[in-house]
Amino acid sequence: MNQSRRDFVIQGLSLGVLAILKSPPASAYSFLNSQLFQARRTGFFVCLVPADNAGLDCTLGLDPILPSTIASPLDAYLEYRDADISTVHGLRLGPSALALSRHASDVAVINGIQMGADKGHPALLQYMQSGDSHKVQAILSVIHATSFESTELGLLHNGATIFAPGPTSVFTDLDRLLGPGEHTQDEEVRLMASAFVSGKAFDAQFAVRTSGNLDTHRNHPGTHLQAQKEFWDSVSTIFDYFKSIPYKNGSLFEATTFFVSNEFSRTPALNPNSGKDHNPMTNSCLIAGKNVRGGQTFGRSQVIARNPQNHSPSLHVGCPFEFETGTSDFIRPENVTETLRSVLGLRPSPGRIIPNLGVRA
Repeated sequence: MNQSRRDFVIQGLSLGVLAILKSPPASAYSFLNSQLFQARRTGFFVCLVPADNAGLDCTLGLDPILPSTIASPLDAYLEYRDADISTVHGLRLGPSALALSRHASDVAVINGIQMGADKGHPALLQYMQSGDSHKVQAILSVIHATSFESTELGLLHNGATIFAPGPTSVFTDLDRLLGPGEHTQDEEVRLMASAFVSGKAFDAQFAVRTSGNLDTHRNHPGTHLQAQKEFWDSVSTIFDYFKSIPYKNGSLFEATTFFVSNEFSRTPALNPNSGKDHNPMTNSCLIAGKNVRGGQTFGRSQVIARNPQNHSPSLHVGCPFEFETGTSDFIRPENVTETLRSVLGLRPSPGRIIPNLGVRA
């Protein structure tokens, strides 16, 4: 998606992003007053999520496990070798996420996130993006969009699920701006970037589409690896494109904080249908771009072998994390979102941050 700045601006004009738009009525843009922290924006914020029910198998992506450490494939089905794991800067990437290698210095990964009980895809995706398991708090993209001065397009989206109880901001569908007909993901990304550079929007909730199924309760081998590879390839391409767009004294990527997340991981062993089921006992996410100290991985997970004597299955679980010297606890979504609040310059909420991941806005 590389293009010159001149072509980029012309494309934005042709899409109507830089045209003069009517401002929405004041009643259409309501601030979440309890979240209001400051009136000056410090950058852009993009949440990237899988387009459909997912549950990314972390062992194939951000949290690979060395097959040589697993005694039996009945404990964990891993369709790769030790040599297929890429270690670059402070990241270890599984075979589905190798495209992230070229961005490793700009990316921080959090592994071993405990999601609690399996409440299903929508509930745990909302929890991952809000840090609130009670479905009271809006997701972070909504909070960031409504914590600063209003923009003409508000929160951009391309059909991604948006959880926003109570007062909300203007939401603008990228496909509606693009006009009638089917639109490619690349077109949506270009339009999002154009809206950012033009100052018409600062936030986006973006669903990354894949051609394959990620919720692989059946036929996991091969299928999930390829679909997850499509997901991370697309994320890396979005990073490439934002890096190619000049913005102020750097690139648009340097002015944007990215949060890439999903609902949960998947069980380590195959079920009788050659699938892997939901596993909320661990999860992984990625934070990149503005105010992020990249090239780091925080948290870890482990596989606990099955016990044939009492018929207990193998488990893939997050391990305790040392937030402060001598103070360990499990990483939960509220710790991730609190860390992002610090990075984004939002009002703090209860919860410890992941130390040394970001620079406070």
